[in-house]
Amino acid sequence: MLCLLLVLAQDETAEKALQFVVSSQQKDGSWKVGPRPYSVIAATALNAMALARGGEKRREPLGRAREYLRGALEKFWAERQLYDEDVFVGNLFAGLFLRELADPDERERAALRRIRDYFERRQKSDGGWHYEAGSSVFMSALVVLVLDRAEGAAADRAREYFKNAQRDDGGFEYYGGRGRKAEVGRTAAAAIAMSRLGMDAARARGFVEKHLASFEDCHGGPAIHYFVTGLACREAGGELAARFVRLARERLAGRQARDGSILFSTARAEFYPEADYTTGVYVLGIGSLNDSAPNRPASTENRGR
Repeated sequence: MLCLLLVLAQDETAEKALQFVVSSQQKDGSWKVGPRPYSVIAATALNAMALARGGEKRREPLGRAREYLRGALEKFWAERQLYDEDVFVGNLFAGLFLRELADPDERERAALRRIRDYFERRQKSDGGWHYEAGSSVFMSALVVLVLDRAEGAAADRAREYFKNAQRDDGGFEYYGGRGRKAEVGRTAAAAIAMSRLGMDAARARGFVEKHLASFEDCHGGPAIHYFVTGLACREAGGELAARFVRLARERLAGRQARDGSILFSTARAEFYPEADYTTGVYVLGIGSLNDSAPNRPASTENRGR
């Protein structure tokens, strides 16, 4: 953790981004972005994860974000008019944040149990997950991180899914098919999930290493791919991690506005304009190289199971 704080303190891009994240937080502890019911929960969860990587001086805004999420999730689950996408994505990003907490209170532990139960029930027959008809490699990989289990029927089916979805070149496509171009971000996410499931992720990491320069060329925009690609490179270690550090910081520094915010690439900005969401996710990409989950406990004692 000390190493993470030192790196963030020395990294002007990350520090300015964190300052923007704090300045854009609403009085209720949330970040108000996007038109969908899950948007505020997702943005708040992701920005809270970024704040958790920002050290002691971010404790107060992080605490306000946690308090907001406790109440917002209970209201979210009580809403009966939500689309499947809203429920799935809201639970997904809230779960990613809650699983990292080293000091969850009872409401947060109960929330994580509920989210994990939801995803275990939602697993598809092929072993993957998505809110749409087919399974998504990317969504499935993030669900595996939320579940955080390498044993049991759900994990067995997930291993089969990633085994069947992997291409001959080691890469993964969005939907796990074999007729489209594999993407670095999807493959990086799959590599992390495979590792958590106890699978051999060497071929997936090899694909990421070979095609790292193109990791922003992805379906749905690049921001979340900074996070997952950073995680995958950090797990691989060595020169791959160093390459991602150089590449990410070079690109982010050139994209950062004077107020510290970081948007998607110009070509996608009209579709993804919310800097209140994207800035925090970019911080996750930088921070993930030093500690993939700085607040996570060393054991499963407090993880909501």
